[in-house]
Amino acid sequence: MKVYSPEFKADAVALYLSDPGHTFEGIGMDLGISRETLRNWVRAERARRGESGTTSTNTEGVPVSEATKQELEAGMAALRAELKTVRKENQKLATERGAACSRARCPRRTGPGRSIAAGTCRRGSPRS
Repeated sequence: MKVYSPEFKADAVALYLSDPGHTFEGIGMDLGISRETLRNWVRAERARRGESGTTSTNTEGVPVSEATKQELEAGMAALRAELKTVRKENQKLATERGAACSRARCPRRTGPGRSIAAGTCRRGSPRS
């Protein structure tokens, strides 16, 4: 196991914490250490400072203007409506794909003057 000086550890942690865009992997590669080693050093430093190790998504107690809240709720409603529409379209496409696959497997395809015999498929055998 390699031993690193306290100064090196402190500099590595400071470098990582200096920019939210930094990753453990990127800084670790730049410094020649594993990402897990750097992650452990950062965790230890955050614990020493009394900081949380992860970003919190809990927004309770955070002041939000009424206009912002309404904008967010309207945006969420629009996204839910879009999701509902996309799911319906997806279901429709899945149904159409299934029908197309069934027609493609059957030698008696529909067309001018042709029709699929009821209940039959490939080689005239009953569909299962």
